[in-house]
Amino acid sequence: MANRIKDAIYEAGLYLFRNISNYEFIVLGDNIPSQSLIASNHFGTLDPFLINQGLERKLISISGGSGGLFLPPHFIPGVGRIDLSKGLRKAIKTAEEYKEKGYSILIFPEGNTAAKINEEDIFEMKRGVFYFSEKLNLPILPISLRGVQNIWPKIPNKRFPLLNGKVILNVGREIKSSEIGECPCERLRDEISNLYKQSKLI
Repeated sequence: MANRIKDAIYEAGLYLFRNISNYEFIVLGDNIPSQSLIASNHFGTLDPFLINQGLERKLISISGGSGGLFLPPHFIPGVGRIDLSKGLRKAIKTAEEYKEKGYSILIFPEGNTAAKINEEDIFEMKRGVFYFSEKLNLPILPISLRGVQNIWPKIPNKRFPLLNGKVILNVGREIKSSEIGECPCERLRDEISNLYKQSKLI
């Protein structure tokens, strides 16, 4: 029941967001599969909304904790997510439930990027993305997100994002579990970093 209420609030928030914002989305790369574990670079609270809108997919994001997400103006992004702080077992179970509903799962392997000031910096990847891929039996789809820093820069007193701007999503090739080598974190970081650099050509 609680998840249904949160989903309804999130969908309402997405609808409102789409109607009041005027972002230009450019989507590059391979064909987007109907369902996958999406692994993206991460800059801020707005990222899940932009990826959802740009890819036009039903998705729910995995987050490491509430932080400021449940405080204005971050309430809605905080609703549409799976909270890792409530335990890994519960997070996996919730993710499986959403998978059965046809959702893709969005994860940010860099983890907490509150200290990130420059969008182009790609932090070290955490191994949790591969654990979720194995448990959910979903391939990893690396993508890069560019343009968020221009919409919502991390500067003092900038509490709300701009409602216009260009967002570039570069979609890579799916990585299946059988393709993961001895250094999966380094490989995934390289994949996402290269996708981000390629999107600069637009």
